[in-house]
Amino acid sequence: MLYVQTSDDRVNGTEDGIYQYEKLPCNDALRILCLKPGDRTDPLNVTLETVPAAAVSDRLANTFALSYVWGNPARRKFIVCNDMAFSITANLKTALQAIRRPDVETLLWADAICINQVDPRERNHQIRLMTQIYSKAKSVLVWLGLDPRGVGERAFGIARRLASITRCDPSRWNWRKDEDIKALREMLSRDWFNRMWTMQEIGLASDATFLCGSSRIAWKDLFHAYDLFHKYMPPSILRVLNFQPSQAVFLHDWMSAETQHTFLDILGLSETRGTSDPKDRVFALLSHPSVQKKMDHQTPAVCLMEADYTKSVVDVYADVAESLIITTRRLDVLSYVHGPWMHGLPTWAPFWRQRSEQDHPNRLLDSHEAFAAAGSFRHWKEEIMTPSGPEDDHGLNSSRRQRLAVSAFVIGKVIWCSSPANGLADFELSSNFHVKNIWQHLQKMQHGKRRTRLQVRGLENLVAKYRDVLTCGLFYPQYEAHPQDHAQNFAEYWRQTWEPGNHEYISGPGQFARAAFYAWQGRKLFYTNTGHIGLGPILTKDGDEACILKGGRVPYVIRKAQAEESTVQDWNLVGECYVAGAMAGELLDEKRSPRWQPKVLV
Repeated sequence: MLYVQTSDDRVNGTEDGIYQYEKLPCNDALRILCLKPGDRTDPLNVTLETVPAAAVSDRLANTFALSYVWGNPARRKFIVCNDMAFSITANLKTALQAIRRPDVETLLWADAICINQVDPRERNHQIRLMTQIYSKAKSVLVWLGLDPRGVGERAFGIARRLASITRCDPSRWNWRKDEDIKALREMLSRDWFNRMWTMQEIGLASDATFLCGSSRIAWKDLFHAYDLFHKYMPPSILRVLNFQPSQAVFLHDWMSAETQHTFLDILGLSETRGTSDPKDRVFALLSHPSVQKKMDHQTPAVCLMEADYTKSVVDVYADVAESLIITTRRLDVLSYVHGPWMHGLPTWAPFWRQRSEQDHPNRLLDSHEAFAAAGSFRHWKEEIMTPSGPEDDHGLNSSRRQRLAVSAFVIGKVIWCSSPANGLADFELSSNFHVKNIWQHLQKMQHGKRRTRLQVRGLENLVAKYRDVLTCGLFYPQYEAHPQDHAQNFAEYWRQTWEPGNHEYISGPGQFARAAFYAWQGRKLFYTNTGHIGLGPILTKDGDEACILKGGRVPYVIRKAQAEESTVQDWNLVGECYVAGAMAGELLDEKRSPRWQPKVLV
């Protein structure tokens, strides 16, 4: 974002004019900020020093790296930089005031000052240095903001008291009224905990201190407090409290090699975080170890991609999807496609955008089940074609749209779709007409014409298939206590669905209803002309095809591209789907020579 400063802007005690950046001598050089000492009410005075590449490591060893949220870009404040006026956001100014010491200079690195934000080429190169900056700095200082109500002081206080505790017994907490837990929860609502770039900054830190108002705490102590609640407080209680200590735990662990997160995992896990530039949904994560990918044992590691702010958002998202497919030879990235499509972006490339926790997709690949719909055909071996096109004034190919060649085994054409679920009430025993209506429709299909008859023999088998489709064949630990209870919960749910009356209260049916509603979020039931039942994306419609792709762990729903958009051989990806009896390679194992069809996704 550009901030225009006029020649009328002035700061008392400065020379006439606005600070102008000098070009860095080379791409690996950087600027260090020297914060002059002063009392809290004194004007902020800083100098910028250019550090040559050869001296960067030594200089960083004595420099604090600042992690903060820019804040409202419209709220600008002036400071003195090299005796000139310099405009920064109000939140950065309060951070500098909190960090400044009364009698000693402080060396800092802060992106809004140390990087010329209006020079995209400098930004590209400086962002590539951020891994070195935050990992090699003397320490990372995290500014959470002012603390007018004392919430930060209280949260830090309880964290210090818990620092020596290695195990927590939730039964000893009066958690419904505990003000300390409330303070820890409110702390997580601070913007810093929900931004993209802060993930990298704290993940790289070898040492970090959190500042909130005048209070300070070591990151290791604050993390420990959240980790205790994450490990020992039951998920049901956390939901009641609307308390998500996993937010802090994730920030601590996401860069660790022990977590074994792939870059695709990280892209998905960060979807609830905010950023002002949509390209940063990718660029802010490029310090993660998984970005370096080895194709085999003989060749050196390949970098998935590098930050380039001259690219369009469409090109960034398409390029990262292409890189993930080529380097893994798997089609897992297709499971992250959830409509609506982004204009100009290939339908098989995810449109990364911020989602709320409630809107967060329930992906099949995120489950505990190791799906293997493609059986032994685990790898994608085709190609991605990039059409040539005219470049715009910035040298960008604005009309390119990569085409993904795939081998598809068609399960069947969709000939009927249910309506989506409107809410939990559609599954609760008191009002589950949605579940009943679909079941009655499936029964008619089972006895329908031979060419569209369901591929299920016997009523019991049909019930079992319906149970699987209702929850995508999965057990959801946040709703059901034990995996072995899943079938029993459904059996009781099914009995009470068709035998209403005064039943002895048990929790199983309600647990199953909540699990089914969770599975149906963003999905609806369909069946095909070959008699298969599935749960597909909410955008699924008659005429779509359910298919298995070589290199895909789950089936997908695809749709013929419109004639004016492409040729009849081209297809759009609608999204992943669950198909009963097709998730472990059964359909391919049944056939000695599966009929694979070449298709192109655009």
